Amino acid sequence: MEQTAILRLLKIINLKVSFTNGLGYLICMKKWFLSFVLISMAASSLRANLNETAVEILSRYGKKIGPDTSLSNRDVSEYFLYKNYIVTVTLIDGQSQREAFSRKETPPRPLADSEIAALLDANSLDSKWTPMNENKTNKIWMLDSKVGIASYDKVQYILTLETRMMIEFDNALKALSQKPRQ
Repeated sequence: MEQTAILRLLKIINLKVSFTNGLGYLICMKKWFLSFVLISMAASSLRANLNETAVEILSRYGKKIGPDTSLSNRDVSEYFLYKNYIVTVTLIDGQSQREAFSRKETPPRPLADSEIAALLDANSLDSKWTPMNENKTNKIWMLDSKVGIASYDKVQYILTLETRMMIEFDNALKALSQKPRQ
């Protein structure tokens, strides 16, 4: 379903309803449920798939925006404008190991819980996400299989999903950069 069609349906659903009788409450509950379903459908179209290849990523998100960046000869970060999102994908050895999602609006708006849940579900890598920690600025999940971690930055409104390989790669780069030069 196209995003513009979803937005039109949400405008229709958000009609003012009187709560003076039980019928008004029932109509309101139906509207809330339909709103939830439509938001979930929109979020499900925004799928990340960790471990996809560069070709699959390009097919999924379309034309890249801006130049690719790299920290080594093994990684590349690519940037996409996909629907109303900015998507950053980091590939190591040609496979997606980190995907970050934020809204393209300025100032950005928070991702809805249903969007976050859909992205986590799409990237469960045959495991289950378990909430690990939450504070005022971040929420963190870990896969039960321990092969991935997700974090939602509540200040910048960015959801980042990454594999254990990505974390190990980042740690190796940090260790190399901290070694004294001879």
